[in-house]
Amino acid sequence: MGYGSWTHFDNCAIVRITDGALLIRFEEGEEKWVPRSQIADHELLNEGDETTVSITDWFCDKEGLT
Repeated sequence: MGYGSWTHFDNCAIVRITDGALLIRFEEGEEKWVPRSQIADHELLNEGDETTVSITDWFCDKEGLT
């Protein structure tokens, strides 16, 4: 993917998926739209999945997810 490093979030729920982003509910209950380009293996995720999600570090820093 060309990105340096990732932050991994356990116990996430995929709430919605659009052409450009996924709405993710994090373990703490916070929901955030994350661009597909910032999620590792986004094409393997489906609405309703409860899984670990890996997001680029720079996006996490920008959005205050870390």
